[in-house]
Order: sequence, then structure tokens, then C-alpha cells
Amino acid sequence: MPGNARGDRLTIGELSELSGVKVPTIHHYRKLGLLPDLVRVDAHRFGYDTSHLEALRLIRLLRERRGLSLKRIGEVLPGLIASEEAFRPEMWDDLLTEPLERDDAGRVREALVAEARRAFNDKGFGAVSVEELCEAVGVAKGTFYRFFGSKQEVFLAAVASVADVVGAAAASGDRRRSGWFDEAVGPYVPLLLEASVRALHGDTDAASATAQVIDRLVAVASPRRPRDKRGAGAGPDPTAGRRRLANAVQQQIEAGIRSVLALRRALPTQRA
Repeated sequence: MPGNARGDRLTIGELSELSGVKVPTIHHYRKLGLLPDLVRVDAHRFGYDTSHLEALRLIRLLRERRGLSLKRIGEVLPGLIASEEAFRPEMWDDLLTEPLERDDAGRVREALVAEARRAFNDKGFGAVSVEELCEAVGVAKGTFYRFFGSKQEVFLAAVASVADVVGAAAASGDRRRSGWFDEAVGPYVPLLLEASVRALHGDTDAASATAQVIDRLVAVASPRRPRDKRGAGAGPDPTAGRRRLANAVQQQIEAGIRSVLALRRALPTQRA
């Protein structure tokens, strides 16, 4: 795409020239809600950028190659724009299938998050692909991109879901058993640690997700304070909750270290 003096900011004339779409048609698409929101140029002006150019190109392709109505394009365009493979015809095929019923959509998203939680926890972020998650759940990649814009997005959803799993264990009555929290959160410590490491490396989204899930886990883990003689003091004890979460994480780290040391001892000694 030709550059301009304002980086990726475009006037409507430039947008029309680059996209091949006439200015009145661009205004029409905006009124229909097919284009992203305008971007602020300065305190008093708004304009366009490359996201509008991509949307216009997709609209044109879908109209010319698939003969879609603007209404149908409006239904599938958000999923395509969120995808990293928006211009692949295979993505169009996936998204142009009959829309999922609301209940089915909820189950598919839940299944994708559950599989992501398992896969990221067992293998780590780098070893998991979107294709793998879709294959395990039995959905096409286009269906995946209806719910998540990227692998990073489903990773963050998987991290957040740990609190849901532990909360469900607490609600089922498990919290009356000694050690229930360690059993519930322990299996997901690798996932929580990876999110924390990504946060330490500057991933602000991972930092936010980690902070939120920790707050939720502390709330679930917090026992209620006993009432004093005057009847005061009842309520959750977050300090005890944080201590319980820290102990659960520490136990898993120590278990991992012991496993590594045992594996090292089992390996044959290499001579220099």
C-alpha cells in the first residue's frame, strides 16, 4: 500500500482511491455500521486508517466473489476482521455456514476454553496452535474466530477460567474437605505461572488477566473469620486466602523441582 505523510492515517479520498470504493458508498457503509469507528486525527477531526481499508476490501471481495448481501456481510465481517487470515477463502467458507444457535455457541466457546486450559497448561503457550484446539473440539477455524481474535485471546480466557473451575469446586461442597483448594488449583499452576511470566516480560494483557484471576482465587480461598464476643469480625479473611494460594503454588513448584532432580539422577552420567 502506498505510504502517506501521516503514517497509516487516510483521508476519505485516499481511502476511496486505495480501496476502489466510491466516496458515497463508503458513507453508506458507515451508516450501515459495516466499517470500524473513525479514528481521531486531532482534537476536532476524525479520519480513516488501514483498518477501514481492510474492511472495504473484504466487503468488495465478498460482494463480487460470493454475491453476499450487505446484511449477510455485516454478520460475518466482524469475525473476518478479528481473524489473522481474513483474506483466505477457507475462512469465508467457515464463517458462511449457518450461524450457531445461542446455546450451541455457548457450548462451543466453553469447549474451546476448556481445551485451551488443558493444552496451554500441559504444553505451554508456544507449543499450542489454533489448529490443534479446533481439531480437538471438532470445529473449523472460522468458528474459532467467531469467539476469539487470536491464540493470545483464548489463552487469556483459559487463564481466567481457572477461577471458574476452582469456584465450581467450592460451590459443589468440596470446600468442606481439608485440602480441597490445593487439589482444585494445583493442576493449573503451570498455566498461572506462564501467564505470570508473560506479564513479567511486559505483556500487559497477561498481567491484567493474572491479577484478576488471583483476586478471584483469593476470594474463593478465603475462610470466614470467626465472630468475636461482640459478634464482630465475621467475613472472609483475604490474608488467609492469599496464604493458601501461595502455599498451593509453592507445593506445585517444589513437586516440579523434585521431578526434574529425579530425572537428572536417572540420566547416565556423561564423562568430560
